Amino acid sequence: MERIQEALRRKKTRAWLERSLHDPVVAWVKGGERGYWSRDDADEEALKSRRYEIGSITKTMTGCLLASLERDGRLSREDAPAALAPELAASAFASKTTLAELVSHTSGLPRLPANMRAHVRDKENPYAAYGTDALVEAVLKEPYRDGAKPSSYSNYGFGLLGWLLARSSGEPLAELLQARLFEPLGLERTTLDSDAEDGASLRPVHRSSGAPAKPWTFGEAMAGAGAVRSTAPDLLRYAEAQLAAASSRETGDPVRETMRLAQTRLVGSPQGVGIGYAWIIRPEPDGSHTFWHNGGTYGSSSFLSFNPEHGAAIAVLSNRGASAASQLAPLIGLRPMSADLLGAELGKELYRAE
Repeated sequence: MERIQEALRRKKTRAWLERSLHDPVVAWVKGGERGYWSRDDADEEALKSRRYEIGSITKTMTGCLLASLERDGRLSREDAPAALAPELAASAFASKTTLAELVSHTSGLPRLPANMRAHVRDKENPYAAYGTDALVEAVLKEPYRDGAKPSSYSNYGFGLLGWLLARSSGEPLAELLQARLFEPLGLERTTLDSDAEDGASLRPVHRSSGAPAKPWTFGEAMAGAGAVRSTAPDLLRYAEAQLAAASSRETGDPVRETMRLAQTRLVGSPQGVGIGYAWIIRPEPDGSHTFWHNGGTYGSSSFLSFNPEHGAAIAVLSNRGASAASQLAPLIGLRPMSADLLGAELGKELYRAE
């Protein structure tokens, strides 16, 4: 693990980690050995009490929920949304699109619903007031486009997917995730409940400038896109479950079968970048594959990746949001430090032979 420690000591990295009002955690595991970095050198037990918004890493959990229900024969990824929600039957889009297209960002849906702006009541907490009636209204007006559709990242699609899974199961999304993912994996401090009383508390969140931000809250309509909050130890446990599933051909274990199914490449060739059940799959120069996702709210940023061939995983949790400049910088050749970049740089150190 010395490579990781050396990478964390680099000047550019330290400057990002040690900004004011910043309480990040970096976590990693390789060969079963865990490691953590925090500004106060907290141990794993202490880090269990520090919860963060994980933003769009939630999408991988919604993908795992789809895989769990599919494994149990409750539905198929080839089902259409209208088959799970009769109120969508009049929609050509909902009758011809598949759950597989929703979970792999190939449904053709835009990033956000067309009526999203009309339902924003608080610009600092943009998803809070967007409800199921608005979601159904948006889907019923959504045009269906024949033919192959390019990949297009969609919070809308994952909000719809999470709502569909809950709608067809007759249970709230939070309860489904708890029963089918969080509890079986032992994710004790991972929740969609902003008021959960489990010994963990959400770290105060700040914009990239350091200004205070509001934590985001979600209703059922968009929760599947980004509502989960978690801790560094829980995210490592989640990644370890993914690693265990990838390294085993064992059948009969529902958790491993679910994780393995969620890693199925739905889009892209084996030689190129692909998409599974939300996981982005990147081939590495040594022939291995890294599965990853990032997340962001106005006041938080996060990154999670795992590489089955190297038996390793990395998580970065930050209570400061990413700036618009940092998101645009790669387009003009700059590489400012961020949760994404730090996770990628640490991956170069961890995802290689000793």
